[in-house]
Amino acid sequence: HNDVALSYYNIALIHKRSEKNIEALECCKEALILAKGNPESDHIFISMLHSTTGQILQEQGNLYGALKNFKEALRIQRETENHMDCAKTLNDIGNIHLRMGDFVQMMETFTESARIFRSEGISQENMNISEQNP
Repeated sequence: HNDVALSYYNIALIHKRSEKNIEALECCKEALILAKGNPESDHIFISMLHSTTGQILQEQGNLYGALKNFKEALRIQRETENHMDCAKTLNDIGNIHLRMGDFVQMMETFTESARIFRSEGISQENMNISEQNP
C-alpha cells in the first residue's frame, strides 16, 4: 500500500506542477486513503499528504478545505514533534487566515510559527509570512 500511495503522491505533485489541480487533488485523496488504510504508514508521510492537499485546495480557492487539511497535518506534526514542519504548516494556516480576513487568528498563528522558526535557528528572511503564498 505504501508504495502505491507514494506513487499517487508523486503523480499528484506532477499534476500540481502542471497546474492540473483537479487531477492532483484526486491523486492526493487516493494516496491518503491508501496510507491511512495501512497501519504501517509513516505519520510524517500522511502529514505531508494533508499538507499538499491543503496547498491544492488553497490554490483552488477552497480555503475551508485547505484549513481543515493544514490543521490535520499540524496535529500529526505536533504528535511526532516535527518542529520545522509545524512552523511551516502554521505559516500556511496563517496565510489562510490572512486571506479569510481573520487577522486575530492570523497574528496568533504567525507568531507561533515565528517562535518555532526562531527556536530552530531560522531567520525572518527565510520565513514566508506573506500573502505571496496563495
